[in-house]
Amino acid sequence: MHFAHPDSRISGGERLDLKPFVSARLGGPAWYATPTLAWRYTSYRLEEGVLLDPDQGLRGAEDPTRSLPIASFDAGMYFDRETSWDGERFLHTLEPRLFYLYAPYRDQDDLPVFDTRPFTFSWGQLFRDNRYSGADRQTDANQLTIALSSRLIRQSDGREKLSLSLGQIRYFQDSRVVLRNETPVAQGKSAWVADANYMINDRWNLGASYQWDPKFRREDLASVRARYLWPDDGVVNLGYRYRRGLLEQADFSFLYPINPTWSLVGRYYHSISSDKLLEAIAGVQWDSCCFAVRAIARRYVRNREGELDNALQVEFVLKGLGSAGQDTERTLRRAILGYHRDDLYLVPPSNTTPDPDDYDPNLIP
Repeated sequence: MHFAHPDSRISGGERLDLKPFVSARLGGPAWYATPTLAWRYTSYRLEEGVLLDPDQGLRGAEDPTRSLPIASFDAGMYFDRETSWDGERFLHTLEPRLFYLYAPYRDQDDLPVFDTRPFTFSWGQLFRDNRYSGADRQTDANQLTIALSSRLIRQSDGREKLSLSLGQIRYFQDSRVVLRNETPVAQGKSAWVADANYMINDRWNLGASYQWDPKFRREDLASVRARYLWPDDGVVNLGYRYRRGLLEQADFSFLYPINPTWSLVGRYYHSISSDKLLEAIAGVQWDSCCFAVRAIARRYVRNREGELDNALQVEFVLKGLGSAGQDTERTLRRAILGYHRDDLYLVPPSNTTPDPDDYDPNLIP
């Protein structure tokens, strides 16, 4: 795949990233264990004279490579009992989980950074095998995640009424792979990560996340979110998030069905700490059994420097055959959680595209 580097002073090139793996799911009704062994190989064919660091004039090899094994072991248990709450029958679960990750150190300073950034720390990161988006860096790791979840599942329809989760990573050694201006991961314990979701009724859902760093005895993150489900696949999302020293943001997004074929979409994403717009979307879509048309206008942050850009996207879709125009569906699924109702029950994949239109201000700058 060919990449143009986001820094105009740095040449581009091609990258090949392969990650074959073998994994076995072992277990029974009340436990599971999943050992996984992967091998990651990444090679580059860079344009002549590529600068890895233009500020220091560092040049790299034209065809650098990286290869290393990645081993993980994911294990957990399920305990459950029947209970009742407000006249309804529920299944109450207790779910301890361990996730061990080992990846040896490889010197990656001669590799360019095309589309790779560190993820912000979250519940999902407790169980990832790489703390970076993109393929330009693979973290070295010797760590163990300890986590515990509990859920109330309504027995009448299997829906989750309440979920509570708590977890932490134990790092057995310092991480040596770091990006420029990134703080290395030190040996010791990560912040505690807590996550909670409560379904008020079939329409309203509330959620909250919280992170506490025991080493410095301080709050690292606090966020709250609310979601309302309209009939006919409509949705409204409200969110607020604070991360110490990095961001304070408010987010509002919606999909509103006017009738069975016409609907409105929108998003307003604002940085409270810098009093700046991060993304605004307004659009309309028409959808029938075999044909769809979407048109949206966007104003969004397009790079790490906070520069804003405008875009008008139009897409014509022949269902089952293909589409013409820009990929509006991808933009809307990223911006509006629940744009596809099934997305509410899935963990979204990490965004590793180098397309500047997909810059995510939630990632560490």
